[in-house]
Amino acid sequence: MSDEQNVTDVPSERVSALTGRKYDPVVRKEKPQIVVTLELAEPAPQPAPVELADPMVFVETGPAARRAEPAVAVAETDTKVAQLQRATKPDRTNDEQRLAEAKASLQPIVALARTIRADLRAFDAEHGAYLREVAAIDFAKFKALSLRNVLAVQRLEQIEHLVGQMLHTITQGPFQLAGIKDKVEKLSVHDLRRSLGRDQNVILAVEAIQAPVIGLRGIREELESRLQTLRALVDEFYTRAEASGWLKPQSDLQMTEILTPEELESRERARRPFTQRYAANSGDGTKPSDADWNPLDYSPRRN
Repeated sequence: MSDEQNVTDVPSERVSALTGRKYDPVVRKEKPQIVVTLELAEPAPQPAPVELADPMVFVETGPAARRAEPAVAVAETDTKVAQLQRATKPDRTNDEQRLAEAKASLQPIVALARTIRADLRAFDAEHGAYLREVAAIDFAKFKALSLRNVLAVQRLEQIEHLVGQMLHTITQGPFQLAGIKDKVEKLSVHDLRRSLGRDQNVILAVEAIQAPVIGLRGIREELESRLQTLRALVDEFYTRAEASGWLKPQSDLQMTEILTPEELESRERARRPFTQRYAANSGDGTKPSDADWNPLDYSPRRN
């Protein structure tokens, strides 16, 4: 840009005709001229084209293999130590091996379930008929005949509860144990998850298969003991019933119905309510004349 500036001629002084005040002359300056010069720089050198390697082939010296720190060389493990570890501590990360170990550990449970199932069927064949005969006794009838005697009712409830438990065990037990073998065969790796908390070494699926079988271990001896108790209770109640005359034919028995307060209240609610249509001044309120009552009329009323 040039530093020189062109200045116009200075005009003469101006004086106001009204006030006589002098004004400073106005000097007009020309606008500066701006000159811009563009100079092209030399072209920068272009980098050499990069050859792209095949992405499916790993190149050790390529960009993907660059690291901030050099890789640490892994020391070779002693073969003897590795064999000792494999012999004492198998690889738990192998899912197929874990599944095979779980199924192998459940084989004694399968054999035990088969034995218990056979014992239950044998007990049912020997004593099932007696248990079903005891269950067919009309316990409610004998409770009514005993006039709600506390000891007699307790014996009847014990017999009813005991025979019900035994029948449920010998009828439902074989069906529950029949599916143990199928459950073991259907185990998968997803079923080998462990529980949380204190019992962290318990596998949930394995525990679910073991629990019902272990709960029925020794059930034959327990059923034999319960059968002896049941026979003793039945004999005791038979002696009481015979002494009280409860074993007579049904036509000779006098049945006494004992109603509980709850049953009495239920019957009262079921009764049809009595409707009184008129005032019961001189009657029961069922007729219109029952409401016409004159305290000063002493004549007898004709219905």
